[in-house]
Amino acid sequence: MKNLKMFAIAVMAFAVMAMGVHATDYEAKLGSDSYETLKAAITEANNKKSGEITLLKEVALSEALTINEDTNVTLNLNGFNITMSSNGAVTVNGTLTIKGSAEITSDLDAYMFTVAEDATLKIDGVDAKNVLEISNTKSSAATAKGLFDVKGSLVVGDYVKMTATELPLANVSHGAILDLSGEFTANKGLFTLPSADPEAKTEAAVININGGKITATESLKVDKKVVLNVKGGTLTATAGIELADGVLNISGGTVKSGASAAEVIKVTGEAKTAKLTISNGEVVSGKNDAPALNLENREATYALTGGKVTGGKKADGAIKLSDTFLEEDEDGKITPEAFITGGTYSPAVVGDTKVGQGVRDAEKVVEAIVSGTTSKDEAGNTVVGTTAQEPEQQNPEDPGDTTIPPVPQTNDNILVYAGLGLVSLASVAFTAKKRED
Repeated sequence: MKNLKMFAIAVMAFAVMAMGVHATDYEAKLGSDSYETLKAAITEANNKKSGEITLLKEVALSEALTINEDTNVTLNLNGFNITMSSNGAVTVNGTLTIKGSAEITSDLDAYMFTVAEDATLKIDGVDAKNVLEISNTKSSAATAKGLFDVKGSLVVGDYVKMTATELPLANVSHGAILDLSGEFTANKGLFTLPSADPEAKTEAAVININGGKITATESLKVDKKVVLNVKGGTLTATAGIELADGVLNISGGTVKSGASAAEVIKVTGEAKTAKLTISNGEVVSGKNDAPALNLENREATYALTGGKVTGGKKADGAIKLSDTFLEEDEDGKITPEAFITGGTYSPAVVGDTKVGQGVRDAEKVVEAIVSGTTSKDEAGNTVVGTTAQEPEQQNPEDPGDTTIPPVPQTNDNILVYAGLGLVSLASVAFTAKKRED
């Protein structure tokens, strides 16, 4: 009996040990099946063309993972972190959705995630308190690339926080589509374009900022075959945005510059394919004496139909124009009459009246431009929204004309004089009446 009891205890101990090994040895499960490594689970998901993989423990990823074409895989982090090292990058040729609250970190020289043409990578956390964090800890290395290399589609949700200390957020190929929310900090700009021939693919790269808080500490350049759409959230371009030969559409959210930027948006060059549209949202200068818009390229297409454009508190105006904008076209019109049709602007002027920080609508801004109430900056550019010129200083030893000017006979003056006359007549009548009594 004693031996039987000891045997039972031994069996139970073995079972407990087996359960412990099971809990710690398996990295992931696909459906109800557990796998020793995340790579083994992904291999099986590729074979099945779909599936949801759930992490069971922390993962140190040192070998490459690939999601095959025509395969749709969901990776639930389940609160467990992934650390990428050595060759542990992820290539997406199909569709990969990563969800959950955890951290994905890397010390790779290569991109953490590569999204192939026609492939899709979707990333999101759980909620505002349970975000998914992605960062490259080897960001100071000269050979380090960035977080994403995108040729297909990258979708980042609201509950994602990304950091690329000395790297751009993503390398974006022509034809790629990025839909971004969440919180990003990219000290080398939001994105870079490949050095390959841009004529190799005709489609533009499209970057949609839908919400969140995105900061690019270096100058953000929107160049040929790039469309940047700001639909929501806050985009802080610390050194400003240069629109050279691409398209920038602002239909919501806030676009602002840093405290040292000469402007928020500068449209440069002579490319006719450059286009700036502001239909809603705000453009705000972060520098006290800088305009919000600096428009140098008259050949570009402009459509300012709404939103708020605000220069610095001490800026000469919300908009700075090159002199070419004030030359009449074939129809005798000055350019801004055609493209400033809506929105509010501050500072601005109306006619020759100084309005300081008063916000003025598009019609008044155009009026200021057309009426010639603009000024030159040190570089000779025309500034829209300048304050009125100071009056000439009078010699203090010369009292000037001391003649009292006649009071202009306006209708208001006549009414005042008539009223005073009636009061006088009433006073005389009252005095006479009193004497009779």
